[in-house]
Amino acid sequence: LSSLNNEEIQNLERLITSNVIKAIIKIIPSKKNSRPNGFTAVLYQTYKDELIPIVLKLFQKLEE
Repeated sequence: LSSLNNEEIQNLERLITSNVIKAIIKIIPSKKNSRPNGFTAVLYQTYKDELIPIVLKLFQKLEE
């Protein structure tokens, strides 16, 4: 198994914010088929304003 370098460790320790989630949704390739959960990138991009607070709350609970 490979180990993480310092930059990768710092990235994992970063707080997840709504801006991070928004940026990730924006760069999801829309030409690909559905995500592992069955939802397409177009769905995430279309409903990002509704989804971002939900996803953010999920990550906050996971961090607890």
